[in-house]
Formats: sequence, structure tokens, C-alpha cells
Amino acid sequence: MDLLQLESPPPTRVRLRLALNSNQRTTALLTLAAAAAATSTSPSSSPSPLPPPQQQLPAPTPSPISPLPPPDSSAAASASTAVVDFPTKNALLTAAKNKLNLKRAPKRIFLAGGFEPPSEAAFWQHVTNDSTVLISLGEDYIGKPHSTSRGTPSSASSPSSQANELGPLFEVRVHDNVLFLLFRTSRALEDAVGRAHRYYEGRTLKGPLKGVNMPLSTMKAWRDDVLKASSKSFETADAAAATASTCAPPRSDPTAGFSPQELQALDACGLSPSAPASSAASDPHQHQHQPALLYVIAALSSDRSTLVHEWAHARFHLDGEYRALCESTHASLSPAFARHVEKTIVNVWNYAPEAVVDEFQAYVVEGPVATVFGRKWMREVGECRARLKGPCGECPMLR
Repeated sequence: MDLLQLESPPPTRVRLRLALNSNQRTTALLTLAAAAAATSTSPSSSPSPLPPPQQQLPAPTPSPISPLPPPDSSAAASASTAVVDFPTKNALLTAAKNKLNLKRAPKRIFLAGGFEPPSEAAFWQHVTNDSTVLISLGEDYIGKPHSTSRGTPSSASSPSSQANELGPLFEVRVHDNVLFLLFRTSRALEDAVGRAHRYYEGRTLKGPLKGVNMPLSTMKAWRDDVLKASSKSFETADAAAATASTCAPPRSDPTAGFSPQELQALDACGLSPSAPASSAASDPHQHQHQPALLYVIAALSSDRSTLVHEWAHARFHLDGEYRALCESTHASLSPAFARHVEKTIVNVWNYAPEAVVDEFQAYVVEGPVATVFGRKWMREVGECRARLKGPCGECPMLR
């Protein structure tokens, strides 16, 4: 497998499968890595660090948003349409011509379901290890977008109608001011809230997403940033259309920057992009005399351990007395155990330093006592759990 080094550093090293769009059969492997511009033929593998036992890393710093591309008036863009170039795309096309022994220079790339990334950021946002990149000589995507492994419906319809075609991905339940989205599959969880989760934590996840918790205000901020990015994308497309023809450019669709799965999650939160002025106060699940929704938890309905963990995060965020108890409990740790906790959470599990107390209490409440921080510290963990478990309370979805 060749290692392709890029002049414009990507956020990570990733192993890709190259295939011709005409037959969609994988014929070559390629690894992209951040380095000076060069092409190496030495073998390489893409190391995958071990994930922490829970994937929630609540760092409040938002990361930049790249929207999904606006939908075309047809199922795919015409081959004669001007296509935006970016460094990774150009490097891939150059490598693919050699790897796939093509006589003609390829012009376009497609990802799963026929998605044609419009920018560098959009490409890296939608690829993971072993993603297939389809190489096109200029022809439109050949395939059925609705039959992809991600369950993405055909792009011929609007994202909002696609969301309806998907059917319900999760069960919606409300307890006090916390909204629960209980998913049936890990794929649906990732597709619906993965981007919002990465926006909240400000970093790329390691391993599969197990659970999400965040203030509803953060979900709204993510939605608003995607809407702004989508608006800029439409402005660029409109300018290109106005230059190419005398036809009036299409009006922007506020749902175009989101996947159908994300639209379902936003609708459940009362944050539909088609009504951007909405907020928690207009949530459809809120009844008279019920507190305003403030927090969102998303997890698999069958994952009891993750639900306990995410509920502890919600309690830490929403209950000042419980948060103060967590802080005093952490402050009372022996120096050796405190150092071990910080080293494990920051250096091993890769959480932000400011999240140490919050993650410590969530893991202690989740358990198991004997192994969460190692058997050497089982006694101290047990003492902390005895202080926190009762005040934290049982997750209402498990009662």
C-alpha cells in the first residue's frame, strides 16, 4: 500500500480504498499522511490508538464547521459543471491515475453514497480508515445513493424529505429539563449527532461514538454555525451559476448543510434549521408547567453503562450542589491517586485538562469500582463512589 504525503496537512493519517466510479470495485489501497509534498512507495499502516472506555470528551471550544454540499437540482452534478479543486483532491487524482493505470486523467472524486466533497474540510470530515474513494473520469456518480452503508437516501430529494423517508432513528424521552435520544444502532447515533459531538468537544474522536451529552445551547450554536457555513457555500455556488448562465441562481435550502439523520436529531431538540429562530422554549416535547429543556443526552437504548455515564455529566452541568460535591471529592484524593487520575484522564484517555473533575466523577459513578482506575486504587474509588452515587441519582431511563 502506497503512502501519499500531502502538501496541505490533513488532520490525521487515514487509509483509503481507491476504486473506479464506473464499476465501484476496490483495486488499490492508499494512505494519506501530513508531510511535505512528495510521493513515497514505502508500505505504511494507519495506527489506531486505543480509545478510552467512554468516548464523551466535553471540551467547550467549538471547532470550525464545514457543511454538507447544497443539493443539485438533479441527482448529481453534470460533468460539464465547474468543480472546485482542493489539495487533497488533486493529490488523490494524480495518485489514482498511476495506481489504477488510467490512460486519461481523472477529474472527480466521490465518497459513499455519491457525496462529492466541495472542499478540503468537507473531505476530511467524511472519511475514516478504509473509506472508499471513487475515481471518476468526469462522469456523474454511478450507483444508488440510498443504498449506501450509511443509510443515506437519494440526493435527488431535499434533506428534510430524506429525513422523513429514513423512519425514526431513535426514541425521544424527556425527564425534567433533559432530553434523551435513545438510538437502536451505533451507526444511527454517529450519523445523527457525531458532528455536533465533535463540535462540542473540539477534537476528533478516537474509536466509535458511544454516547453524547451537551447543553442544548451548544446544539443550537452548532446548528447556527452550520447554517452560516451553508449560506456562504450557497453564495459561492450562486456566483458561479450567475457567471455560467443567465438563469437565476437557486435559493438556498436551510436544511442543505445537514444530513437527514442530523435533521431528525435537530427536530427532536426543537431546533429545526427551517425555523432557525426556534430555541429550547419552543421544543415540541415540552408540556405546560414542564421546565425548559437545557441538556441533551444521546446513547444506545441498550447501553446501560453509557446512560449512567452521560447522566452523571448532565447532573454535573445542571446541579450546582452536586458539582460542588464532585469538586470537593476530587480535592480530597490522596496526592498519589490524584496524580494517577489526572494522568489517566488527560494522557491516556486524551481528555482536556479542564474536564478532569467532570470525567472523574462520571467514571466513578459509572464504574466498575475494581477496574475503572485500576485495582490498586479500588479502595479510594469505592469511597468516592459511595459519596457521589446517591446524590447523582439513578438515570431516569433505567428506572
